Amino acid sequence: MRLIIRFSLLIFIFAGCQKKIVDTLKTSDKEISQQVEMLAYESELVSWQTEEIETYIKAFNVFEEKLFTKNDFSFYPISKTYQVDASITLTPDTEIFEMKTSGTRTPRYREYGLMTFTLSGESQSLTLYQNVDMMDHPDYGDYLFCPFYDETNGDTTYGGGRYLDLKIPESDTVKIDFNKCYNPYCAYLDKFNCPITPVKNTLTVPVMAGMQLRGDIH
Repeated sequence: MRLIIRFSLLIFIFAGCQKKIVDTLKTSDKEISQQVEMLAYESELVSWQTEEIETYIKAFNVFEEKLFTKNDFSFYPISKTYQVDASITLTPDTEIFEMKTSGTRTPRYREYGLMTFTLSGESQSLTLYQNVDMMDHPDYGDYLFCPFYDETNGDTTYGGGRYLDLKIPESDTVKIDFNKCYNPYCAYLDKFNCPITPVKNTLTVPVMAGMQLRGDIH
């Protein structure tokens, strides 16, 4: 009788161990999948950062007052915390207006819609703008422009705010990735005409993602 009880107990323990092993394997597979996904995401963003830097250097170094190198540009550490889903409320009847810039050029824009989302636990909203003169462009006709201020401006980022580029979504939601926000060219050289960020596009939290600005650059 005791032998039967011991045997039954061994079977029970073995079954429990098997379940733990299976659960551990499942957890490991999930963790591995998440790690692979994160590595792919980071690789994509590093490529984007490299392309951005090359674009800046090419644009800036036509002027002889300063030669820029990759060391003149820096980014916050990549973080998925700053990739958020937003709802969009379209504003199809808004009037066309001339957006103020740091120079004399005033490009024509219209408000495309209002994005609402949660960032760092707080509700936020940003207006998306559409360049009217680019609407029929074969490459940039679906682009939307989102300039914004946040709590890092004037400290670790440009005081005039930063920019985000998005594309017209196919639904009423869009993914915002602040890891891809960038500085206006005017943050580095006064020779450029840069749209001035509307005050209403001000976030109430710091966005420690995307492009930074060294204090000695501008």
